[in-house]
Amino acid sequence: MASRNYEVMFLLDSGKYATDPEQTTADIMATFERVGAEVKAHRPWQDGKLAYPVKKQYKGLHYLVYFSADSLAMEEFGRLCRLNTKILRFMLIEPPAQLFDVMVEGLLDPEKARSWADEAPAEQTERRPRRDRDRARDEEEAVEA
Repeated sequence: MASRNYEVMFLLDSGKYATDPEQTTADIMATFERVGAEVKAHRPWQDGKLAYPVKKQYKGLHYLVYFSADSLAMEEFGRLCRLNTKILRFMLIEPPAQLFDVMVEGLLDPEKARSWADEAPAEQTERRPRRDRDRARDEEEAVEA
């Protein structure tokens, strides 16, 4: 079967990751090896408080991985992720093909990604906060009445 590109965001138990980040990363990479996936890029993304408890955890670490794998292996991949006690949740998507390489490159070289953001065109129109726009509209309507 043909290989497809995927992005997965893990929500990890931040306590277990903080205790032994190398072993936690190795456990996650072993999951990819078991399904024959080729990891293109991976790194911790964000660590912090969760909006609500997930599996009785109030803090979590988001860990982002880009990889290529056979689409038939994704069911087994999901099963292995659910069995891993370090993974609280995960979300797997198939990103648009034209963005995959750019996102992998940005994850591997964050400085390059920042330079892309600096080169992006600035927003052309001045936007006021919503309440200011509403206030201005209300004042205009009051004048018309």
